[in-house]
Amino acid sequence: TDYKYKHPGGSDIFEFVGGKDITYAFDVYHPLNCAEAVLSKFKIGKLTSHQLPVFPVESDFHKALRLRIKEVGQQSDLKAPNWFLYAGIYGLFAASYTYATYLAAKWPNVLVGAVGLGIAAGLLGMHPMHDASHFTITHKPWVWRIFGATHDFLNGCSHLIWTYQHPLGHHLYTNLPGADPDIVTSERDIRRIKPYQQWWSWHWNQAYFVPFLYGVLAVKTRLQDLTILLSGANDQIKIN
Repeated sequence: TDYKYKHPGGSDIFEFVGGKDITYAFDVYHPLNCAEAVLSKFKIGKLTSHQLPVFPVESDFHKALRLRIKEVGQQSDLKAPNWFLYAGIYGLFAASYTYATYLAAKWPNVLVGAVGLGIAAGLLGMHPMHDASHFTITHKPWVWRIFGATHDFLNGCSHLIWTYQHPLGHHLYTNLPGADPDIVTSERDIRRIKPYQQWWSWHWNQAYFVPFLYGVLAVKTRLQDLTILLSGANDQIKIN
């Protein structure tokens, strides 16, 4: 559709969700009642089956809650984006990389630079990339695209896979098994993160060893990005 080039949120999201039921994505990332006002003229029918969970019709309480949250957000002193924070993160990344690669002469100095680089890489994913994927860094899609791309080029992880997993997966189907990619676990997973997940003996002590395993999560993420891209799906969330 040509409308994707007129879409205020940019054309990228159309590529992400093309061919899918995006009812809940539309509701989550647009103002209340926007669906009825904007989409009614494009209606061509109703779906007779659904691949992912379907929620009840929004109640009056939920509508009132969303309006109240919007009011509180508009009155809040919290402003996004935090350009000074972003500048500090990218500055730390550049300084740590330069020091560890070109300036450090001995391995303890290289280690200091590597630690700084690791912290910067983690903060890059937690702040600018995360904020861009949630459309909170200005209202300009090209800005979101640039900040998202730094996750690819600097961290070596896929912003595309992250978008399907978190903004289009977790935020729409929070903690729902078979729909939320953020809570996927194996049958004998090293972690127990869901109340209905089977207990294994090592889970009693997971509070002591899992934090250290998260230190190598970056390796798992990069391998997982590749396998998801090749398989074409992250759990039940299909990748275009």
